[in-house]
Amino acid sequence: MAQTVSNVLCVRFEELVAESVKLVHAMTRYQFAVSDSALKIAPLRCHGGDMSLGEDELGVEGALRTFAEDIGLSFHTVRTYRWVAARWPAEQRQECVPFRPTGFWRTAFLTLRSMPDGWVQPGAPGQGRPSGGTALGRR
Repeated sequence: MAQTVSNVLCVRFEELVAESVKLVHAMTRYQFAVSDSALKIAPLRCHGGDMSLGEDELGVEGALRTFAEDIGLSFHTVRTYRWVAARWPAEQRQECVPFRPTGFWRTAFLTLRSMPDGWVQPGAPGQGRPSGGTALGRR
């Protein structure tokens, strides 16, 4: 009798996992593209900022709210994306690490979040769950 995972055969499950991994990688690229745009619109500044009053009519929040509305995301999502982009420079990002980490990666994300300046590289390729692997441990 063929093995199944819930409603699908194991072979189909593996195919679905492989397709979904590709989608998650694409989604991560898109999330970082949006976050980098938000960071260009409103770069992070030291607490209190160094901008004179009246220099920017909208302010950071207004600019990010307008950007978020124009692209169809919530202000809070764009604000979080911008924050992540500021602390996770493009040259340190890895395709195998999702934008919104879970499990071990969530711990790394929270560590990154707790650091006022700088960044943390949340792992290297080959650490944690193997690329293309599944919950069943097969490739």
